[in-house]
Amino acid sequence: MAEETNNNETQMENESKPIEDRLITLGDLIKIVKFAIIISISLILPVYLYFAGLQLGWALALFVGFILVGWLSYSIKR
Repeated sequence: MAEETNNNETQMENESKPIEDRLITLGDLIKIVKFAIIISISLILPVYLYFAGLQLGWALALFVGFILVGWLSYSIKR
């Protein structure tokens, strides 16, 4: 019952915000595209190199390296 009340309050707060606050801004869209490109490179490149003859262990190490570098660069505050 309490969850329904909280959900209703949140929905009413969201409806009371102006439409400009609920739309995706250009800055948000640029961030989404950057993350999509980084993720696709991180996933596609090791698989492509594996198909081209790279050993599975090295392909997995490359994939994990991409993920760790992405995570560390994201976690560092500017």
